[in-house]
Formats: sequence, C-alpha cells, structure tokens
Amino acid sequence: MCDYGCSVTLSEHSYTSVVTKPSCTEKGFTTHTCACGHSYTDSYVDKIAHSFTNYISDGNATTESDGTKTAICDYGCGAKDTVTDEGSKITVSDITSDKHTVSNGYISKINVGTTAADLLKNINEAEYVIILKDGNQVEADAQLATGMVVQLKVGDKVVKEVEIVIAGDTSGDGKITVTDMISVKSHVLKKSTLDGANAQAADVSGDGVISITDFIQIKSHILGKSTIKPTTVETTTQYENTEKTVTLSEVDAVTEPAQDTAAEEIVIIKEVLKETTEQVSVPVSNYICKEFLVPGKKSSLGVQAYHKERYV
Repeated sequence: MCDYGCSVTLSEHSYTSVVTKPSCTEKGFTTHTCACGHSYTDSYVDKIAHSFTNYISDGNATTESDGTKTAICDYGCGAKDTVTDEGSKITVSDITSDKHTVSNGYISKINVGTTAADLLKNINEAEYVIILKDGNQVEADAQLATGMVVQLKVGDKVVKEVEIVIAGDTSGDGKITVTDMISVKSHVLKKSTLDGANAQAADVSGDGVISITDFIQIKSHILGKSTIKPTTVETTTQYENTEKTVTLSEVDAVTEPAQDTAAEEIVIIKEVLKETTEQVSVPVSNYICKEFLVPGKKSSLGVQAYHKERYV
C-alpha cells in the first residue's frame, strides 16, 4: 500500500508534472504530483543571471572624474548594478548667458524686479547654479539685489562665483530709491566712494563712468518719468579728459539747452554743486560738452574743456 494511504502500489501512481523556471534568485525544477497527494521534484536547473538594461545616472560626476550609473534587475528581484558612467565627467567651468553680461566677476544687465527663477532661466549652466544671499541659497521667487552671488557648483566643489548687479540698485536692497540717488550724487561730489558691485550698479548708462547722467536716470526712474533698463553703450568719439572742474557760478551762467535731457542735466549739476563751496570735478554729458565745452571755443561757462564721456 502507498505511504499516502491509497491502495495502489508506488509504481501505479499517475503524476502530473509542472516545470518551475529558474530565476535570478532561485534554481529551476520540475514538480511531479499524484492525485493521491504524493509528489517529488527533480530536473534542477541553475539560476539565471541578473539582467540590467535601464541604467540611470547617480548624479555624482565631477569636473575631475566620471560619475556612476545604477540599474535595477529587469526581473524584479531588486538587485542593483552600479558601473562607471563613461563620458559623464562635467566640463562646465564658467557661468554664461545669452541675455545677461558676465564679465570681471559680475553678472549685469539685470532689471530691477528680476527674481532668482527669472535669472536662472537665462543662465546656460542653470543645472549647476544656485543663487546666494549672505551665504544662504534664496528661494526661486526671491527678488534679486545687487551683491547677491551666483555660484556655479559641481558636487561639493565651487567652480565659479559672480556678483549680481541690478542697474540702479546701489544699496543692495533690490530696489531703486532715493537712497541710491543720494549715493550716486555723493560719489559724483567725491563725498563718498562706491565700489565693487555697488559701483557697477550706479553706472546705469553703461558707459563705464558714474556721472550726472546716471544720477538723472535714477531720479527719473524714481519719479516715474522713465524706467531703467540696462543697455550696452557703444563707444563713440571721445574727448581727452573724463571730467571738468566747474563752480556753481559758472554753471549758473549757462543758458538752458534746448534738449530736455540736457536742460535737466544743467539743473542737476547746479543742484549737486549747491552742496559744496569748493570747485569740484563733475562728469557731464557729451551733449553739454559738445555744445558748451567744445575745445577751443569760449563757452558760456567761461571755460575751455575736454571731455571723455560718450554721447547721450
């Protein structure tokens, strides 16, 4: 009698065979089962190899070496395989933009009101760039200010940093206010000196000189007469010297020019000169220089002068 209680002999059992295919974690085998309940296994087959096809970068490449990539077994066992991600070494080494100017440690031609997200959209290496204020990363909706830092970082390595320059924002608060206007006036009168990113922000005309022209543009922006939009100023005919020393009495003698901007400039020059009893060297626009300070021509200022600023 069968050990399982049936009346047939072992040789009379009728088995149904089921093949279990091998996996990457278990051997394969065949199970033979009789209706009486008796079963046995045989025909064992070795485990198959894992299959890895969908590799994903681990994001750990650096400027010095390739990173790695990892795949999870296609059979769903959870096994992982990590290999070198050939050619993933990061070659980026600079901050570039097709819209903004990146030069001499600054990124400029940025309008007031620009957010961190707005700027990152226009930086070619945005994937590796963060924006910092006082050493801390700012949120995407944070309004930019002069003096913030754009940092190019690959892994833990800082590749490059440049300071943000917002045209007109000399105080670094992200706005254009009376404070900025006073700072430019004080710089022109040599009562104080703007430097670094703050000086870059004061040169709203983009001509490389902080002058009455910049003061006028900032004042006009504050009064809502115009909006400061950074532009690139092309080099034109220049006079020899950058500034002309004048006194208030000399400027008071000038007949108001026909051009509105020039007339306003004369008013501003008078305004800043009233704050000092000394002769001061004041940068003035090229129109004023051309019409009233022409070399060799006795102007209504009663002086002869040379000037270097670009035409406005």
